Amino acid sequence: KPDRNIWLDIAEGYREQWQFPNCLGAIDGKHVLMQAPPKNGSRFHNYKGTFSIILLACVDANYKFVLVDIGAEGHNSDGGVFKNSIFGQSLEKGTLDLPCPVEIPGTTKMLPFLFYWG
Repeated sequence: KPDRNIWLDIAEGYREQWQFPNCLGAIDGKHVLMQAPPKNGSRFHNYKGTFSIILLACVDANYKFVLVDIGAEGHNSDGGVFKNSIFGQSLEKGTLDLPCPVEIPGTTKMLPFLFYWG
């Protein structure tokens, strides 16, 4: 699990490479198609009519995986997978060791760190 210094390095990468300050990662989910397991009911059946497991990932500015959750059943939504993932639960509980908001240069306004959901 990344610590505060790693999160700050990731944010610096987004600022330098993409001019996106305070971004700690881009999150997205993808369905990975699979053959239907025997006697699975509709657990792996997704909204596109195929069978899948879900890969949920957070990447840094260079597309390197920072956090992943693999194996949720295809009938779940990305949001549902995120909410039930260790990543989502840690974010909700405030246990990800995220950096504190920082002052926007030239102002007295504070800008929190964020994740982009793609």
